[in-house]
Amino acid sequence: MSLPAMSRRITAAAGDISALYPDNRENKDVFLQASGPSARSDPTLPRHVLIYWVNATLPNGDQIYDTTQLEKHGNYFQYHYPNVVKVDHAEKGLNQTFFLGKFTSQQREDILDLASEVEFQPTSLTEGSRVWTRKLLAKMEGEGLIGRELYAQILQEVPLPSAVIGSFADVSAGAL
Repeated sequence: MSLPAMSRRITAAAGDISALYPDNRENKDVFLQASGPSARSDPTLPRHVLIYWVNATLPNGDQIYDTTQLEKHGNYFQYHYPNVVKVDHAEKGLNQTFFLGKFTSQQREDILDLASEVEFQPTSLTEGSRVWTRKLLAKMEGEGLIGRELYAQILQEVPLPSAVIGSFADVSAGAL
């Protein structure tokens, strides 16, 4: 299942600090984080979602997250790997977090391989991080990395919609 590490396309995010805080071979807790403490009353409003594990905890309590996410940059979305960032220790309490499980190093590599295979429309208005994450979680469930019940719970509670057609180009052309 796992692609050789060098065959995965390297598109490091701006500010990536993976060279300072690399992943290691330890088993690690893996989480899904959705911005904000709970689903908003209007599920059509954007809510950023990412998957992460902790590479290090600093003396002040801040953590180093190894993240897997689709990011918005201006009028387009992009998947970056590696994407390791420092996160203020208060961040966890500001967001809704789901425990996905304890994963081996190989299983985390499998998640990254699956993430690099998720197809998305870079200029979509509606196919952002939630739709991309839904597709990734479906692949993880299909590979037995997460259970069907957890997958269904996350889809409902975040929520994670399926793809909807629309793009920045459509808006500019007056099609939406």
